[in-house]
Order: sequence, then C-alpha cells, then structure tokens
Amino acid sequence: MRVLCKIGAMLGMVAVLAGCEGGEPQDVAVGYLEAMRNGEMREAWERVRAEDQAAMPPGVLQAQGEQAAAQVEAMAGRVRFEVLGVETISEEEVVVRVDVVMDGQSGAQVEEVRLWREAQGWRVDTDWSEREAGVLDRPEDEITKP
Repeated sequence: MRVLCKIGAMLGMVAVLAGCEGGEPQDVAVGYLEAMRNGEMREAWERVRAEDQAAMPPGVLQAQGEQAAAQVEAMAGRVRFEVLGVETISEEEVVVRVDVVMDGQSGAQVEEVRLWREAQGWRVDTDWSEREAGVLDRPEDEITKP
C-alpha cells in the first residue's frame, strides 16, 4: 500500500510539473476536470491555486477521493470535455468555458473554470468555482461558514 501511495505521489508530481511548464489555460482547465472525473483528487488538487490548496486540508482531499470512487467507473468513457472558449479577464486571470459531453451528446452541461496565472503557471480558482456552482464539491462538515 505504501508503495502504491509513493508511486501515485510521484506520478502526480510528474503530471503537475508537466502541466506547469507553460501550459495553456484551456489545457489546465480540461486537465483539472478530467482529474476530477477520474477521481484523481491529488492531481486535481495540484492544479488549483496555492491559497486554495492551503484552505483544503488533506482530510477533504481524501473524502473527495472516496466520494468520487463510486462514480469513476460509471463515468469512464461516458464523459469528455470540449473547450468552448477562453475569456481573458486580465493578464493574470481567464475563464475557460468547457462543454461537458455526456454519452456523445453536447450541451448537457457547461462549466466555467476560472484560472489565475501564478509563479508555477495557470492554476484553477476553486473558491470561485464553488461560489459559481463549479466542479469542486466539499463534504458538508468541511465547509467553513462565514
């Protein structure tokens, strides 16, 4: 089990390093959505902004992985993502509109993924995504109330 965890961590780091070397915002957004769809919570987490990472304790990450495990197999091969467009808000901020294609039918759902340019490259803004009914769901007991 420890070996699998180490291999998973190494693969996650490789994916993050590969994705941060100047990837386009749409590639980061689709990679994030694909990681979420596949239940690869660690990989998805590594694509979000540093402040969002700090706000998300490892327990939340683990809980999300467990929640997604039951859905991963059902979604494999049924869901894919197509970029509809990229809206540039500023040099450091973009919104990528992604069509969630389910069972080959377009238009089932459109996700807007906000990204910020950080030192490591483009990162998903999960706080914004959560406020806008985005793709990142936290367990009820882990949500901090204002």
